[in-house]
Amino acid sequence: MRWLAGAVVVVLFPLGMVIQAGGAGASRFKVFTVEVSEAGFNPGTCQISRDNYVQFKNVGRGPIRVIRDGSGGTLTFDSGELKPGQVSNQDFFPHGGTAKFYDYARPNNSLTVVLPVWSPEWDESCEPVPGLNPIPGFDCIQKANCAVLPSVASDR
Repeated sequence: MRWLAGAVVVVLFPLGMVIQAGGAGASRFKVFTVEVSEAGFNPGTCQISRDNYVQFKNVGRGPIRVIRDGSGGTLTFDSGELKPGQVSNQDFFPHGGTAKFYDYARPNNSLTVVLPVWSPEWDESCEPVPGLNPIPGFDCIQKANCAVLPSVASDR
């Protein structure tokens, strides 16, 4: 009779794994691509489940380097210099919380990745908005990225 119980476990255990793979773990190990240009990140915030990846695609006109700071001033992610059209290496997120990425040359341009803390997954939102040209930060480093407001001088 023990062999029958063992046979039932051997047959049902793999079946349980198949059922789970289509359920709770269905949103794991996906790769989300964030667009980055001289003007910023698209989207500016990503909400993804745990056990997923984020990578960056340079849609700008010049080279861009994306970084993420870690503890003690070390970098936990460095894309290296991405040429226009190039896609970065991927960063994996096994834990909940937030992570912030920056454009190395323009630190006011940033992306926040938000992950669930109390559960492994939630509704995800991390798709670039088609046709969006991100607005650069206010302390522009290069004049080509700055908004210019006309002014009129007057003598009173």
